[in-house]
Amino acid sequence: MFSENILRSIDANRTIKDKIVQSISSGRSRLHISVTDLINPMQSYYRWIHPEIKPPIDKLHYILSGTGFHEIFSDIVSTEEYVEQLLEYKGIVGKVDIFENIPIELKTTGSIPKDLYKEKLSYIEQLGMYCAMADCDKGQLIIYKRGNGRKKAILEVFDITYFNIEKIKTNMLERKATFQDALANKNPDNLPKCEWYKKRCDYSKHCNCSTASLGEPIVNHDEITISSNEDALAHFTSKLLGEKAFPVDENLTLDNLIFPRNYVLSKTNNVISNEPNVQAHMAIIENTGFTQALVNAIEFGSKENFNSVEVSRGILRERVSMLYNIPFVIETVETDTMIGRKDLPSIFPHYFNKLAFISALTKSRKSRLILYYQNIYKNKFMVYDVIFQNGNEILQELDKRINAVTNTTDHTTLPKCPESLFKYCQYLEVCECSQN
Repeated sequence: MFSENILRSIDANRTIKDKIVQSISSGRSRLHISVTDLINPMQSYYRWIHPEIKPPIDKLHYILSGTGFHEIFSDIVSTEEYVEQLLEYKGIVGKVDIFENIPIELKTTGSIPKDLYKEKLSYIEQLGMYCAMADCDKGQLIIYKRGNGRKKAILEVFDITYFNIEKIKTNMLERKATFQDALANKNPDNLPKCEWYKKRCDYSKHCNCSTASLGEPIVNHDEITISSNEDALAHFTSKLLGEKAFPVDENLTLDNLIFPRNYVLSKTNNVISNEPNVQAHMAIIENTGFTQALVNAIEFGSKENFNSVEVSRGILRERVSMLYNIPFVIETVETDTMIGRKDLPSIFPHYFNKLAFISALTKSRKSRLILYYQNIYKNKFMVYDVIFQNGNEILQELDKRINAVTNTTDHTTLPKCPESLFKYCQYLEVCECSQN
């Protein structure tokens, strides 16, 4: 790690950590009654009435993970013309994930249900309402089971046919009227019990679910047919495998200089020795999507305190995120316990190399490393202020690497990737990073 020679100090910043946790909990104001309001109107009622109640950090993890996966998956398997389509019906709004010929809804979950209607009625009802709003009697449900440790990610596709979309429309309007009446009178007594009762609901201290009736479903079991669609699954799988798991940016970026062997091999070696399978592709999409969604949440919650700047040096082009006028890098960590700050540079040297380059390019002695421990319950964040010295030495190393990746075809002359990344390397059998 070149940056160890110019690393001056690492300090945990509790103030910024608390601000970041607060920022990602910021929600958007509610303007319209949505399809999701009608699925669990009791919970939605308290979400409208008590906007100050925020979901805990571990629940936000799954929300952001799902959001990020949705965005990248939809962009891979469809096009801008068809993704995230807004639907409206008599004052009710909804946003379907993909709508080309039929509404397609993507759901992320921790397990694949054995009985889809019984275990995931909300999935059936949400897609059914989208179908009713689009005047389609058929929709498609994509279920992605998150990979976790040794458990593989799984993708399944179901076709659902709705026999009576006019009845669904009627039920939607009735539930909308009941929901509006509850909001107007600040009385949720007539709202049905929601699926989150006794399941760590954020509003359990306030809600009336313990005495509420089950209510009538928007879609009855005998009003649909559900069938697995292997052809659609093969189509989506082919789309995923056709997309490079690690796409090469046309411009030279900092990541290319942090992992120069990988970059040079991507240009000179057509043989990918460790091409990820579809499960690995989905895991990469999930992790990448989560990080993007997390940065977006920080940006939204931090408002004017967040910005990004364009930096360049030679042919290098990079956009650097800034929070409170300090450049930062955010990374997810898979360990079950937090790592001591003294050990971080040796375990994750690439984090500090990148921070050093960013500090020099933005002419800032201080940078921030934001770590998100995805396997730790509740207290997931650590924020470190990292200070480097001798900016000229950093720029000299930067120029050296730019020249090397531009002019060499022998990857063995370049710095090795850290051991923690070997399992993700596409060129593991040829890169020689694992050799002493």
